[in-house]
Amino acid sequence: MSERELIIRCIPQMTEMVMAIKDMSAEEYGEFKRVQIEDTGRTCPQALGFIKKMFRVIEYTLAMEYLEESDRKEEEKCLISGLLPARMGQTL
Repeated sequence: MSERELIIRCIPQMTEMVMAIKDMSAEEYGEFKRVQIEDTGRTCPQALGFIKKMFRVIEYTLAMEYLEESDRKEEEKCLISGLLPARMGQTL
Protein backbone atom coordinates (compact mmCIF):
# COMPACT_ATOMS: atom_id res chain seq x y z
CA MET A 1 0.00 0.00 0.00
CA SER A 2 1.38 3.40 -0.95
CA GLU A 3 1.76 6.21 1.57
CA ARG A 4 -1.00 8.13 -0.23
CA GLU A 5 -3.38 5.18 0.09
CA LEU A 6 -2.46 4.82 3.75
CA ILE A 7 -3.16 8.51 4.43
CA ILE A 8 -6.52 8.30 2.66
CA ARG A 9 -7.38 5.19 4.63
CA CYS A 10 -6.46 6.90 7.92
CA ILE A 11 -8.51 10.09 7.37
CA PRO A 12 -11.32 9.00 9.75
CA GLN A 13 -8.82 8.26 12.54
CA MET A 14 -6.94 11.51 11.85
CA THR A 15 -10.22 13.43 12.06
CA GLU A 16 -11.00 11.84 15.42
CA MET A 17 -7.51 12.71 16.64
CA VAL A 18 -7.92 16.34 15.56
CA MET A 19 -11.21 16.58 17.46
CA ALA A 20 -9.58 15.16 20.60
CA ILE A 21 -6.45 17.30 20.23
CA LYS A 22 -8.52 20.50 19.94
CA ASP A 23 -9.57 19.99 23.57
CA MET A 24 -6.01 19.42 24.81
CA SER A 25 -3.66 21.98 26.28
CA ALA A 26 -0.31 22.46 24.56
CA GLU A 27 1.35 20.34 27.26
CA GLU A 28 -1.22 17.56 26.91
CA TYR A 29 -0.79 17.57 23.14
CA GLY A 30 2.99 17.45 23.43
CA GLU A 31 2.77 14.45 25.73
CA PHE A 32 0.17 12.75 23.52
CA LYS A 33 2.33 13.23 20.42
CA ARG A 34 5.48 12.04 22.20
CA VAL A 35 3.75 8.87 23.44
CA GLN A 36 2.24 8.11 20.02
CA ILE A 37 5.60 8.52 18.28
CA GLU A 38 7.43 6.44 20.90
CA ASP A 39 4.81 3.68 20.76
CA THR A 40 4.88 3.62 16.97
CA GLY A 41 8.69 3.53 16.94
CA ARG A 42 8.67 0.61 19.35
CA THR A 43 5.81 -1.42 17.86
CA CYS A 44 5.99 -0.57 14.16
CA PRO A 45 9.22 1.26 13.23
CA GLN A 46 8.43 1.18 9.51
CA ALA A 47 5.39 3.41 10.20
CA LEU A 48 7.35 6.03 12.16
CA GLY A 49 7.82 8.34 9.16
CA PHE A 50 4.13 8.07 8.38
CA ILE A 51 3.00 8.92 11.92
CA LYS A 52 5.29 11.96 11.94
CA LYS A 53 3.78 13.12 8.64
CA MET A 54 0.33 12.51 10.05
CA PHE A 55 1.10 14.80 13.00
CA ARG A 56 2.37 17.47 10.59
CA VAL A 57 -0.92 17.29 8.68
CA ILE A 58 -2.89 17.53 11.94
CA GLU A 59 -0.79 20.47 13.17
CA TYR A 60 -1.15 22.26 9.84
CA THR A 61 -4.92 21.73 9.90
CA LEU A 62 -5.22 23.06 13.44
CA ALA A 63 -2.98 26.05 12.66
CA MET A 64 -5.03 26.98 9.60
CA GLU A 65 -8.25 26.64 11.59
CA TYR A 66 -6.81 28.88 14.31
CA LEU A 67 -5.71 31.50 11.77
CA GLU A 68 -9.10 31.49 10.06
CA GLU A 69 -10.83 31.89 13.41
CA SER A 70 -8.44 34.70 14.41
CA ASP A 71 -9.07 36.50 11.11
CA ARG A 72 -12.82 36.13 11.55
CA LYS A 73 -12.68 37.49 15.11
CA GLU A 74 -10.51 40.42 14.01
CA GLU A 75 -12.96 41.22 11.22
CA GLU A 76 -15.86 41.07 13.69
CA LYS A 77 -14.04 43.50 16.00
CA CYS A 78 -13.52 45.89 13.10
CA LEU A 79 -17.18 45.63 12.08
CA ILE A 80 -18.30 46.30 15.63
CA SER A 81 -16.00 49.29 16.01
CA GLY A 82 -17.06 50.64 12.61
CA LEU A 83 -13.65 50.25 10.98
CA LEU A 84 -14.97 47.98 8.21
CA PRO A 85 -18.11 48.45 6.14
CA ALA A 86 -20.83 45.99 7.08
CA ARG A 87 -21.34 44.92 3.45
CA MET A 88 -18.83 44.27 0.70
CA GLY A 89 -18.55 47.20 -1.67
CA GLN A 90 -19.78 49.72 0.89
CA THR A 91 -17.39 52.62 1.33
CA LEU A 92 -16.48 54.33 4.55
